[in-house]
Amino acid sequence: MVAEMRKRKRADEFEEIQRKRAEKREQDRKSWKERSIVQALLQKHLRDWNCQLVKVYVGCEDGPIINKRWFARVWKSSFFDYHCVIVMSDGGDSDTEGVADPVTLISKLDVSNPLHLHSNDSAVLTVVSVKLKGTENYQVWANAMLLSLEGKNKIGFIDGTCRKSMTDDVLAKQWDRVNAVVLGWILNSISEELFLGQIFSKKAKHVWKELKETYHKVDGSVIFNLHHKINTIKQNGSELSGYYHKLNALWKQYDAMVELPNCLCAAASDFKKHNQLLKLMQFLMGLDDSYMSIRSSILSRETLPDVKIAYAIISSEESHRMASGSVSGHTQRTQTSAFMSKESHRMASDSVGVYTI
Repeated sequence: MVAEMRKRKRADEFEEIQRKRAEKREQDRKSWKERSIVQALLQKHLRDWNCQLVKVYVGCEDGPIINKRWFARVWKSSFFDYHCVIVMSDGGDSDTEGVADPVTLISKLDVSNPLHLHSNDSAVLTVVSVKLKGTENYQVWANAMLLSLEGKNKIGFIDGTCRKSMTDDVLAKQWDRVNAVVLGWILNSISEELFLGQIFSKKAKHVWKELKETYHKVDGSVIFNLHHKINTIKQNGSELSGYYHKLNALWKQYDAMVELPNCLCAAASDFKKHNQLLKLMQFLMGLDDSYMSIRSSILSRETLPDVKIAYAIISSEESHRMASGSVSGHTQRTQTSAFMSKESHRMASDSVGVYTI
């Protein structure tokens, strides 16, 4: 009886050992599978870090591990509820092995990132052709600068949406560099008098804000001067295209300065038609008297065209006049040449006749 109980106890112990070994093998198999998946995912992320994976320690505490030869980051797996400490190396033999070079990190910035600088971007670059002089051309200058900065994805440095990193020294230094470049673009596009007052500024956002607060003043005198220019401008013998484009620039400047609220009602459409009618009359009033007939033809229409169509009609008429004038001039020159040739031949004949007598 005692022997049988001992035998049964040894059998139970053996089964328990076998069960634990089986559980251990299953646990190791799952752990190996999870490690493989994690390692594959990490390898994908490490391509952006320009490093190669050396070891993965699963279940470590949060926080980086850095020494002379190794560089580690903590990466949270999106599939498993534990942290992985990734020990990385760049394959070098120096004491800085595995520590990512700041230049390499910056070079990996996506082109859509405001901190990315193109190889041609520098502080000495002139991004707009017009220079800010003061209140009289601030609106034109500001629109040109905004368009240029938007194209270079640097608007965030003047409106404050792109902020300096407080946790990453590399990105913080890159922010200082890009801010200096944008500040240089602004300073290169203002007059010498304004330049001397802003050269000691450190942030592009502050310079932009100060210039706007100082020169973006739309008072009655500014509107009056612009409206006076629109209503008194004349062609005065200049080319039709030059006259129209100058007037069109004044219209756009006036529309940008006198901002009206957006409205989708029927009155908004009527106001737009009225505004187009005013522009048409202003354009026709400034034309030279040589366009009186075509101007009368346009005004006698039952439905008046907008100013763009009127310009196209008059421009076509001008081209037709120039073509007719050149043909007429060529015909006249041909007839004159023929007459001179005939007259010379007659005079030569007369001279020969006198000599014969």
